[in-house]
Amino acid sequence: MKNINRARNRVVVTLASMVVLVLAMAAFAAEPTGIRATVGKDGAMTLEADISSYVAKYVELSDTVASAEDQRDTALDSYERAVSEKKAALSLEELKNSYETSEKAVLEAKNNAVISGLNTYMALQKAYKDLEDKNVSLAGSQEKLRVLKLRLAAGLINDDTVLQQENSLITAQEAARKSEETLKDAKADFCLGIEASYCDNITLFGDLEDIIAKGGEKDYEKILESAKAASSSYYSALKAEALAKLKYDAMSDPLIATLSEKEAAQKTWESAKSKLDSAQRTLQSSVSDAISQLTALNKSYDMQVISSKLAETTMANAEIKFKYGELLQYEIDAERNSYKQSGLKLQRALEDVLLQSLKIDSLMGKDLLQAIMK
Repeated sequence: MKNINRARNRVVVTLASMVVLVLAMAAFAAEPTGIRATVGKDGAMTLEADISSYVAKYVELSDTVASAEDQRDTALDSYERAVSEKKAALSLEELKNSYETSEKAVLEAKNNAVISGLNTYMALQKAYKDLEDKNVSLAGSQEKLRVLKLRLAAGLINDDTVLQQENSLITAQEAARKSEETLKDAKADFCLGIEASYCDNITLFGDLEDIIAKGGEKDYEKILESAKAASSSYYSALKAEALAKLKYDAMSDPLIATLSEKEAAQKTWESAKSKLDSAQRTLQSSVSDAISQLTALNKSYDMQVISSKLAETTMANAEIKFKYGELLQYEIDAERNSYKQSGLKLQRALEDVLLQSLKIDSLMGKDLLQAIMK
């Protein structure tokens, strides 16, 4: 019954009509203030969302999270029934381990959904900014071509220079077109993530740095110990090995077990030990790789900080040259756009660092949703 109710709550009907737009508005009216849909005087729907509310809704509607919760509920039911039926101690322990493992898997699924939701939100942010950049570049290319044609007419340059700029303009037009397609896809993914009908007008509030502080744990041993306690796969292997050892010890008594039963129990134990060793090596590798990647991203961020400062100096010099008539309008516009892009690259470098820090927090078993909702 619990699964049926969940399925009913997750049904979303989408039809291309004004009736559905009204229903969509009614559905979002019950949402947190961070997510809402409005219809303007022209009848166009606008979807508004802040980063925390979007991710929370994304997690709530995640099929992976729902599946993990179903498995946990099933494991708990099996364990509680076995307790009521007074099953054998080792059987109870096995069912208990299965439930506890599934509980850890739920948090892992939620954390993965948080990361996925953040990526979806930021992909749309990036697509908006990228299209803006491409349109600025396109306008710059058009203005430059206009000026070059005037200079050609005045006999200051030859045809080759104009032809090269015409090629550059075509390239800029194609880049803008591709950017528009990317934005449309990002909007579709964004709406799909919260089971909303496609909306062309989406307004975003907040950046990743608004909800996550730069920093994060970097100590290998500390992260590894926390990861061991949090990992469902490691926990499952650890408990399976302990249970296999208990069964082997029990089968070692010739009064209660045959030789073949003892040999089978020994093989099971050895297999469990091998799986535990593999799980530990995998976890060690995951922690090591996560820390290495965070270190590399921090260095990239530091380099981008320097690049941004250099871009600021270049921009200041360009403004001086423009003031004294040493640069044309399209040239100063290009410098300004380049400076703006430097700032965006710095922001993206910071976002990469913050996301990697979140991934390490997830490895350590921290509740990412709870962290970003504070």
